[in-house]
Amino acid sequence: MRQILLPLVFIFLSLSISAQKVTVIKSPSPLPVKDKRLKVFLGGSIDMGKAEDWQARVASELSEKNIILFNPRRDDWETCQH
Repeated sequence: MRQILLPLVFIFLSLSISAQKVTVIKSPSPLPVKDKRLKVFLGGSIDMGKAEDWQARVASELSEKNIILFNPRRDDWETCQH
């Protein structure tokens, strides 16, 4: 019985771990300090509204990965104020 249960437990654990999807964090959201997943900062051109939103494309391509992406684009940015 134990020989059957142990492999099943490992399979279940691997499925639950791999089931977590990418998390995209934008400012001013809090940082996930205790989350141990790989964290990637999407630094590069943003030029709010003028540059291509390549960060969204990266997030889409990595949507099945168990990582955290830090996107510098802000949803609350108003270009007329800056």
